[in-house]
Amino acid sequence: MTDIVTEIQVEAVFDDGTRLAVISAPFGDVEHDDGAPGAVLPHADTLPEPEPALTLRVRNTASVPVSVTSHFHFFEANPRLDFDRAAAYGMRLAAPAGSSTRFDPGAVVEVGLVPMGGDRIAIGFAGLVDGPLDAPGAKDEALKRAAACGYLGAEGAEG
Repeated sequence: MTDIVTEIQVEAVFDDGTRLAVISAPFGDVEHDDGAPGAVLPHADTLPEPEPALTLRVRNTASVPVSVTSHFHFFEANPRLDFDRAAAYGMRLAAPAGSSTRFDPGAVVEVGLVPMGGDRIAIGFAGLVDGPLDAPGAKDEALKRAAACGYLGAEGAEG
């Protein structure tokens, strides 16, 4: 069964051009007990979910479902999600890498958040930060941008 997918190619785009990453024999030479061709099984040493540092209630005011992935800067999540944006600044979902949380229209969901790690630089996302999260004045500026763009939960921050 491992001969069904013999190679995976991913082309990534960077500021200075594209790179092609190739993974040969992505599923190894091991047959799986479940017999599912191409089955991807989690490693036995999967890391546990991080313990939330903060829990927020989030309400989806949009008429469509909204999903937020595990490592997205939660502060910059969809403007129609209503929650305390100031509290969520510099945080991400307390969820395993690659997972997401779905917010159905009108639903209120409690989510756990943890601080973003590494160098704590947020670039991309919704463009409300685009730099070091802990730079002097970065949070206040991001809150002003969010309020000016109509992000729910950031009202009154435009100063």
